[in-house]
Amino acid sequence: MSLISILLLASTLVPAGSVSTPTYRIELTHVDANGGFTREELLQRAEDRAELKAAMLSNTDAKYTTSAEYSTYEYLMELEIGESRQRFKAVADTGSEMVWTKKLENCRCDASHTFTRWSCSHPDVISEANPKQVPCGCEASTAAGSCCSKDGPCMFKKSYGSGSASGFMATENLALPGKDPIRARLGCAIDRGNKMLLPPSADGVVGLNSGKDSLVRQLDVKKFAYCLSKRPLDGKTAPRSWLLFGDELKLSAADSMSSSVATTPLVHASDAKQNRVGNLKYHVQLDGISIGTDEMHESVPKESFKLKSDKDGNKGVMFVDSGASITYLEKSVFERLLKLLNMEKFKLVADGNENDNNNNNKKKYCYRLAHGVSEGPQLVLHFHEAKMHLPWANYMVESELGSGLFCLKIGEHKEHSVLGNFQQQNMHMLFDLAHNKLQFALHKDCSNL
Repeated sequence: MSLISILLLASTLVPAGSVSTPTYRIELTHVDANGGFTREELLQRAEDRAELKAAMLSNTDAKYTTSAEYSTYEYLMELEIGESRQRFKAVADTGSEMVWTKKLENCRCDASHTFTRWSCSHPDVISEANPKQVPCGCEASTAAGSCCSKDGPCMFKKSYGSGSASGFMATENLALPGKDPIRARLGCAIDRGNKMLLPPSADGVVGLNSGKDSLVRQLDVKKFAYCLSKRPLDGKTAPRSWLLFGDELKLSAADSMSSSVATTPLVHASDAKQNRVGNLKYHVQLDGISIGTDEMHESVPKESFKLKSDKDGNKGVMFVDSGASITYLEKSVFERLLKLLNMEKFKLVADGNENDNNNNNKKKYCYRLAHGVSEGPQLVLHFHEAKMHLPWANYMVESELGSGLFCLKIGEHKEHSVLGNFQQQNMHMLFDLAHNKLQFALHKDCSNL
């Protein structure tokens, strides 16, 4: 597989230039870095997580508006909760809205003078993600024991593909280490339907989408960004990666490997019946793909996508997901990619694939470089008004068989296209929620951001 889980540990928080708008700077580190895994084990662990994510996206019960089982997710971040500012780690998820914790000692009324449970009549019960005016506990009656009354505790239940979490809603002090706390809306989980819902080192989830209950919105910042360093597969210490929040965040062309910063609008996704789906997630319009410097453009026709862009009804969307291990392309888009690869100066191995050791029915598309060529061509994703140039190492990994054999680390999905974090390595990504746009630049070295 190609991706490796990453552990986000909040560290230095640097004030921004504007006194009224702090910038939160958080160091990210690799969760598998100290696991003693071999190169093959690291790749396989990431492959397994990618398969779980793909399965979740195909889960019709998930309605595409929930996130994957969190054992598939890549990042953790450290927070402080309550009057005593107890620290806990939580999954950082660009695909969901809610902040919740399973550490019940943080969720008892007698544990903190700053803690307040919600009743079902609480004004914040109705959220952007759940606009229906129904008592918030009635759909979570199994976890709560009984359906709550108007003045009873406000319960929540969140499904994540193959797992779920439920409990009660509350307001509590929440802070990034070293910064002043905010009064945050969060969930206190009293039941988790699947013990594998969270990685062993995680105590909860931090939603980072555009909803009002996400950490981005609760910090009251208009921008957030991340830059993920290239992850070593040889057991060496990974370079530093960063997550940042703040109104004054900017991308500089001087920091990048390209001549300018690329900008593409964030768009809404609609299904075949023109109903919006995944409203709070970060989607971009994918117009086409190309390989190499000649950029032979392969446009993507409307029938290639289950979900379309509101920017251009004939174009499809790609979900930008920091928690997905690798990129997935819808079937016809993936077939176009294979067509382009077969036209280049390198060729498929004789049988066109390797057999996966754990699943002999799964193809691994592998290529050899032409004689005398040390690195293959770039892959270009053509978004609306922007191009994302991915170096060879951002979409190909040398096979465990060695001998110059490289295997594609982009998967095929029957319904969705997702930009995963393996392809985002050394890519400085900035989400500008005030102007509804995504900016990105291929960075020389994310560890020096």
